[in-house]
Amino acid sequence: MERPHPSLTQRLAAFTAALAWEDLPGDVRAIAVRAFRDWLGNAAAGATTPFGRAIVAVARSAGGSGAATLVGPRVFADPLAAALVNGGASHALEFDDSHRGTFYHPGSPACAAAFAAAQACARRGSDLFAGIVAGYEAGIRLAAALGPEHYRVWHTTGTAGVFAAAAAASRTLGLSAAQTTAALGLAGTQAAGLWEVLPSAPAAKNLHAGKAAQGGLLAALLAREGV
Repeated sequence: MERPHPSLTQRLAAFTAALAWEDLPGDVRAIAVRAFRDWLGNAAAGATTPFGRAIVAVARSAGGSGAATLVGPRVFADPLAAALVNGGASHALEFDDSHRGTFYHPGSPACAAAFAAAQACARRGSDLFAGIVAGYEAGIRLAAALGPEHYRVWHTTGTAGVFAAAAAASRTLGLSAAQTTAALGLAGTQAAGLWEVLPSAPAAKNLHAGKAAQGGLLAALLAREGV
């Protein structure tokens, strides 16, 4: 009996799980580091905006502590809260990196999810950056496949971004290909981000990036536990 061909999700998951920082070309590694630094600056600056202050206040009012950093105020929080805050804040000023042609901001969901995952589970820097590369690869490819028609109704940073965050977190955590496949599926069921927020509630679009980061990290953590 012939074995079925791997699905697109399984192929992407296998690529993500096998991605090794040491095997990447030097120019790709340099771009990844530069992208993370850019994201970090945007997350810190975005935390001072009205939306940033609000989402930080909500995270801090929930109490508790954790191993992940809220970049702006530089305090520790639960990893899922940190992914939400840092992902949303990094999109608040609209200076976060964007991919020409897809209207997609790859750094906000991918970097926020990878950073929270790396801190939560004490992963190495090479795992963090491999995760970021995996998140960029997954998110940009999906955004390109969705095309500009998708953007007329849906905010691609929210919809494609949750898959990017799941890939980024899965690789950072060192999940297997099977676990990463599960994480991508769990991410897909959380994908959201309607353009109905515009023009009257533009700050709400920042929530899309934060929820994508948080949802992707949650998907990876659940997949690691066998969901």
